[in-house]
Amino acid sequence: MLQSRYNAQELPSLYQSLELDYKQPILLSIVKEVLSVVAKFSASQMITQQAQVSLFIQREWTEKSKNFSLILDDIAITELSFLLEYSAPVEAKQMDQQEAQQTQFLMEKANRKISRRSCRLTVRQRLPRFLAKH
Repeated sequence: MLQSRYNAQELPSLYQSLELDYKQPILLSIVKEVLSVVAKFSASQMITQQAQVSLFIQREWTEKSKNFSLILDDIAITELSFLLEYSAPVEAKQMDQQEAQQTQFLMEKANRKISRRSCRLTVRQRLPRFLAKH
């Protein structure tokens, strides 16, 4: 999502140079510029680092938008879509990571349970000897 507005002081000269059809060439140029900036990132980065990518695009675009007499107010990546050939492996990788995290959590939980049982067993074994001595 790109939120911008025209620099009011430059509108007369913009209109004189492009006449009534000033929006079409500007929009085409914006699309080309955004695509060139987005092309610097991998699909994985676009998914996992949306905020950083948006910030980078905003920094790049703040300067470039002046060429179009635009003032850039905000830019955000609001929707990403990829070919199924890419999406499926990324989703599978994310699910694998979640399963690994869940397995690690369950292992830690089991280790805590084993540790508690071991402590209880040790207490049961040593308590009669302790009581017999005292």
